[in-house]
Amino acid sequence: MTCFLPLLLSAQQYNYVQYNVKDGLGSSTVYDLCQDSEGFMWFATDAGVSRFDGTHFKNYTLDDGLPSNEILRLFADSKGRVWMAPFKKTICYYYKGKIYTQENDTRLGKIVLNDFVTWMAEDKKGDMMVQADDHIAWLKNTGGVDFEVINLQVKNATSVNSESLNEGFIVGTLDTIFYVKDGKFQFFDLALNTPPDKDDINFRFANRDTLTLKRRAGIINLEIRGSKLIFVNTDNGSWEMDTVTRQYKYQHLKGKSVTHVIYDNEKNTWFATLGHGVFKLVSKEFINYPLETAQEPEIYCLEKWKNHIVAGSTFSNLYLISKEACANRRTDLFSASLISSSGRYFQSSNCPAPAVSI
Repeated sequence: MTCFLPLLLSAQQYNYVQYNVKDGLGSSTVYDLCQDSEGFMWFATDAGVSRFDGTHFKNYTLDDGLPSNEILRLFADSKGRVWMAPFKKTICYYYKGKIYTQENDTRLGKIVLNDFVTWMAEDKKGDMMVQADDHIAWLKNTGGVDFEVINLQVKNATSVNSESLNEGFIVGTLDTIFYVKDGKFQFFDLALNTPPDKDDINFRFANRDTLTLKRRAGIINLEIRGSKLIFVNTDNGSWEMDTVTRQYKYQHLKGKSVTHVIYDNEKNTWFATLGHGVFKLVSKEFINYPLETAQEPEIYCLEKWKNHIVAGSTFSNLYLISKEACANRRTDLFSASLISSSGRYFQSSNCPAPAVSI
């Protein structure tokens, strides 16, 4: 046989496990996700909340006590509760088989909300803050799962976070950052400054660290852990950040709208998407290199030959793949040559492959 025209391997792809409606997920539109203290994964969808035990899904809807089927945010606290923020001015939580709402729980009924909840956080003392537009509810821990509700009003509030702190919260507004401890607000001499007509996004973190990031189109949200930006979620996939160089490192799930990303207790990475369900990335050690061909061959066998790998596929075809390229994981170096005994030829503008006889 003689090697003819080369074919390129397309960009490297990680192996993801996808879960969708056919697998039991409540809906393919997933707004948020979290993992509770028992290890269950929870998914907020437009058709209720789904709990996943690693094998099966259990779905919760209005019939199970939810105030709405459209749930936008989830938060798992240290006491085993899973908090849920519907697309309406209310909040609820799941605890030991029951859903508690502002209608059946007097403590929740004291929370004042002027919009749907966008942020929830818990500090090391077990206090929580729930933010909805200008209203923030401080849920002061009074022991066990009991809490006292103190309603606060913060003009132009945008976020609540506590991950980088031993106690207390960081409350962000449109032009100011506050450190909040025991309900007392202290100014941070920092501000977010991101003019909408500029290419750069400027970040200021709780530890006064700074980051300037190139703006990407279609940003949905940012995943920040402490003072590290981990993922930039967009309507064209999720961009993973290199926390050392602070540059974009890898684009996950290109072409899909990614709403949130989390790491679970086993270091798996979970991606929530709009319209495609959820994806789990188990390992980055295994990478797919699909062949860009007129047909989509199934590869049945691999053999080492000299400095290459020969792949046998359907349609009576063989592909010659550079071994060094695979070892280096360099997609720009990858080339594959089609070796065919059936006289098939593929048009290609790539550099010619060396003549090889087998």
